Amino acid sequence: MKIVIVGSGAVAINLAYGFATTTNFQVDIAARNPQKAKDIADGLDLKVYISSIEKCDTNADLYIIAVSDRAIEEVYQQLIQHVDQDSCIVHTSGTTSIEVFGSEARSVGVLYPLQTFTRNRIIDLRDVPFYLEAKDEHLKRVLVMVVEELEAKWDWLESDKRKAIHVAAVFACNFTNYMLACANQVLHEEGLNISVLQPLIEETISKALESENPIAVQTGPARRNDSRTIYMHEAYLKNTPELKELYSIISEKIMKKFE
Repeated sequence: MKIVIVGSGAVAINLAYGFATTTNFQVDIAARNPQKAKDIADGLDLKVYISSIEKCDTNADLYIIAVSDRAIEEVYQQLIQHVDQDSCIVHTSGTTSIEVFGSEARSVGVLYPLQTFTRNRIIDLRDVPFYLEAKDEHLKRVLVMVVEELEAKWDWLESDKRKAIHVAAVFACNFTNYMLACANQVLHEEGLNISVLQPLIEETISKALESENPIAVQTGPARRNDSRTIYMHEAYLKNTPELKELYSIISEKIMKKFE
């Protein structure tokens, strides 16, 4: 099978690396900035053919658009000017509907990898769950072949439910990482490293996943309605007003939850 991955960001490079190293598929990368894609691929010792979108293989079995949500429609319109009308084309977005391809499009769909991807950090795609959507039976067969060749977990999921997963993922992943960055800022001011929190972070995530509802295992001064401790913490944060504001807002939300 021949796959062309359109894009040069973290998702595109991870997919290209995963397909090229763990499957028998032939993988190309098509990018609006081919030199950028080549520099990244070279840094990972990733041996794939890289071209512009205009010069990509026009007879690939699958085209995967792995770009930002706001660029999907534009890139799709650019791509269909150069490839066969019946080409199988998918995007990788959690939030963007399959309808972004238009009502007349046939072999179009979604290949959504539920994971956080960072440039220059390669993830084993066999550990990533994929959520699929397809408009026709041919593309369904192609997508199943792709994820099964990867030996990845997968399921079919319509756009609205996929969007719910993506929203939840922002809370669970992106917001959590920002909170860790805030914790790191507090520690850094005292010459401490975030590694001191590692056992705490691991236990927090572990018990949240083991519980039926993470709110049931909520702890901390706000959960206890410990206003004295909260006041002292807010006083400690007086020189970092943005952290103090965030601390107060989250504490208030937790206390309200347990009224």
